[in-house]
Amino acid sequence: DTLVDSVKINTAIIPAKQPGSPVGDIYTFEDADIEDGQTYYYWIEILTNDTSGQTVGPESVTIPDTPWFYYFLPLLFN
Repeated sequence: DTLVDSVKINTAIIPAKQPGSPVGDIYTFEDADIEDGQTYYYWIEILTNDTSGQTVGPESVTIPDTPWFYYFLPLLFN
């Protein structure tokens, strides 16, 4: 549950859907490598044109022992 222990899950930069927009957009990620009964933590790193970054999160998702639903985690930015 700390950024130090995290694993990067994408290899390429995801381009902004609305560059320069003050309201941002919605991005999704489907994690297929999960186990029942575990809690997972997710962060997103926001990069600017000068490659400086800001990390947002964590957001946590707990998978029940017997999952029967999909959990959609909205990432909202100001």
